[in-house]
Amino acid sequence: MARVTPIGGARVSLLGSRGSKASERVLWDLRIEELVDEILGKNKDRFLADVFKEPLTDRDAIAFRQRVFEDLMDERAYAVARGFVEGVKEVSRLLSLEADAYEEFRYGL
Repeated sequence: MARVTPIGGARVSLLGSRGSKASERVLWDLRIEELVDEILGKNKDRFLADVFKEPLTDRDAIAFRQRVFEDLMDERAYAVARGFVEGVKEVSRLLSLEADAYEEFRYGL
């Protein structure tokens, strides 16, 4: 789990505590599934989709996450974060291609 030390405080996870899930009624009322589909797209990462369904209750984690999003309002910071995410997706795509190619041709090795 990604852990970052906020200014002057103990280590706080950007994800908050893990393992709990909002009730199906809450997810339906807040239309969380629609939001997750819109944010993550068709080929959504299951881990990230599950994170969106977990309630965040730790005050330090909430405050830290709000500061992260405030930082992302800066276009330069957002551009760097977006470039990083796109790079990670490209690496994931290439690793998948490598795995597929290996499976296809492994018997000829």
